[in-house]
Amino acid sequence: MPSVLTSTVSGTHLATHEVEAVNWAIMANGGYQSAQWSKAATVADIEAALQEGLGAHVEMRDEAQVIRWEGRVNQVLVTAGGVRWSWGPLLQVGNRVAVRYTITDTTTTPPTQGEQRITAWGNNDDSQYRYGISQTILSAGALTDAQATQYRDLWLADYAWPSLTTDVSLGGSSSQAVVQYNAVGYSAWLNYPYNNYVANGNYSITGTQNLSAKIEAILDADPNAFFSSANADITANTLQVIAHENQDRKAWDLINGLVDAGDAAFNRYTFSVKEGRRAVYAPIPSEIEYQVSLSNAGQWQVRALTGAPVRPWAVEPGKWAVLTDILPGMEHPTTNAERLRDPRYMFIERVQMTLPDSVQIQSGQILTEAQAIAQWGLGGTA
Repeated sequence: MPSVLTSTVSGTHLATHEVEAVNWAIMANGGYQSAQWSKAATVADIEAALQEGLGAHVEMRDEAQVIRWEGRVNQVLVTAGGVRWSWGPLLQVGNRVAVRYTITDTTTTPPTQGEQRITAWGNNDDSQYRYGISQTILSAGALTDAQATQYRDLWLADYAWPSLTTDVSLGGSSSQAVVQYNAVGYSAWLNYPYNNYVANGNYSITGTQNLSAKIEAILDADPNAFFSSANADITANTLQVIAHENQDRKAWDLINGLVDAGDAAFNRYTFSVKEGRRAVYAPIPSEIEYQVSLSNAGQWQVRALTGAPVRPWAVEPGKWAVLTDILPGMEHPTTNAERLRDPRYMFIERVQMTLPDSVQIQSGQILTEAQAIAQWGLGGTA
């Protein structure tokens, strides 16, 4: 597979790069998780990395131009001679900030605490234009209105821009300049607080709603419009969940709790962000996708059920695989529950790819109990 990186940020196209030491991870729940790559760098490469690298949209494509991993650059590391720059992580930025606090009346002795309030949003427009909106609601204690606003503005001044550190080592031997990029999948940008509180004790929706409808509402609240229910494959799930939210919980935490709940029959579901930031929510499959052979000198050979080979970088999580070389005389199970007790079967939870051809596949258990616990509120779900 050609190790090709295409990056775009703020409308500026960075050159397509042939890169080295590429690896990425994909999860059944979450989708594209993390990626890392590096390349020997020229002065032009270093300048591009330091000026435009952070926040760049990244696509890893195979020889057929199929996207195999997608995300954003979260951190840039540059080493050149005795100088090392570290820029980011981008996920630590907060450029739209509000503070939730309890109002304190300092005119009384002693001061008295009153109602809970939230400040207006504080914004850094330049940072938002450069990196997108990173929205945070800070939780404070008892403050006056003026103190809460000051706290918001001080925090915004500190965190509206990504950190940049520079280390210099003198007297050592010179080495090849290297740029390293650390990226995360777009599910990491489900980090905005989701509230549907309107005012005066009212919510945009009350009572209960279909679980799948709540996932769609959370996606549609994304301040960057990275996600939307219009660009999603959300399987209808009529399990009823509480509709209102006013606890400043992050979108990903809410979605994760909803996914954990499964459906009324306690079936397991997964949620992942695919290519084009397309959100996919669906029950886990019952069909087998891959067959894996262990008999070729200890090397894995992954094939589709048709026998067609599957390239290492094309193996995806959230699917079933069967090992074909062991226990050949045993009858094959037909249900997911039976497969969990059969050592030949694995439900793929995570795939770790290291170019050119090394792939690690991790399996996991599928427990009905987990869905029940989540539905009954014992696991922190909505």
